Amino acid sequence: MQGRNKKIRSLFVIAFAIFVASGLVIFASVKPNTIFNELKNPDQIQKLEEEKNEIEQTIEATKVEYEEQVKQYSVKEQELASLQSQIMAQVAEIEQTEIDITNKNKQVEDKKLEVKKAQIDVEDHIVALRKRLRAMYKFGKTGYLQIILRSEDLVNALTRIDRIRFLADYDKQMLEDLKLLQEILEIKQAELEAEKQALEDLKEEQTQQKEALEISYEQELVKKRQIFENMEALERQKEQLEAESQRITQTLMQMKIKRDFVGGQMIWPLDYNFNTITSFFGPRVEPIPGSGANHGAIDIAAPTGNNIYAALGGEILASEFMWGYGNCVMVDHGGGIVTLYAHASQRLVSKGDYVNRGDVIALVGSTGFSTGPHLHFEVRVNGTRVDPLGYVVRP
Repeated sequence: MQGRNKKIRSLFVIAFAIFVASGLVIFASVKPNTIFNELKNPDQIQKLEEEKNEIEQTIEATKVEYEEQVKQYSVKEQELASLQSQIMAQVAEIEQTEIDITNKNKQVEDKKLEVKKAQIDVEDHIVALRKRLRAMYKFGKTGYLQIILRSEDLVNALTRIDRIRFLADYDKQMLEDLKLLQEILEIKQAELEAEKQALEDLKEEQTQQKEALEISYEQELVKKRQIFENMEALERQKEQLEAESQRITQTLMQMKIKRDFVGGQMIWPLDYNFNTITSFFGPRVEPIPGSGANHGAIDIAAPTGNNIYAALGGEILASEFMWGYGNCVMVDHGGGIVTLYAHASQRLVSKGDYVNRGDVIALVGSTGFSTGPHLHFEVRVNGTRVDPLGYVVRP
């Protein structure tokens, strides 16, 4: 008997040793679960939510800054367009000035020819006058006497003498007129030269203005590119922040899934007299293009302003305006079950609030992508939308 007991004790010791050894092996092979450890700290969810709120605030600030950059970009484009118009106008003015200079050059050259011709006429007339004066000088008193003697009478002689004097006076007057014409032409030529120089100066000034505008254009173009780079940087920052926010959201969802289901039966989320389902869960014809042909909820018709009730108790996971959903409330019931109430006219709860089954959490409306007042009611299990009629009974 003692031998048998001794044998049993030996087997027990061996079994215990094996159990302990195997247990040590099992415990050594298990790695700590991060989410489980986080749940050990009841403040961790709150910290993550605060971090998410801070990120969302930064996202909003980034959006505001992005919109400001968009406005500046638009202003800069208008400024560049204005400068471009000014440059084109300046180019047109320079081209017109060049045409005016060309025309003025032609006028100057024409006037030079006129001055030269007048100068030749003066010189020719001076030569002719000198010849005539030399002839008259040689002719002298004897010449006048011969004219008188050869004339038929005294009247004829005086007439001839008057004609000679007239020709001499005419030559002198013509010479003075030609000289005066030459002076006038020279003055006109000088005026044209001055006008041409003024046009040249104007062209130089216009060219400098054009170059200044081009420099301004290049400077504003650099600023526009900088604004565009800022916009791209802000867009990248927003995407990174949204990704981080999404990561935290997923972490929070996973952490909250670990909570026990609150238990109980879901109730109809509206007053019982509002029980007409206008769109069931599953495939449907899109009521609004782009709203999705697969309906992940049920739509319940009800007038604007009527109460929306929490189908089950839990924590408000979200209470905000979501693009397609409009005013939306999400309630976390634990165990991975979440209900969603969309298109509300007004939200009556805030994120983080705790509600009981039947509490009024919002009012019926038609916000977001909606064709009329109704309640869009979803049930999600571990993030996947399921048919709500599997959880609530239609009155």
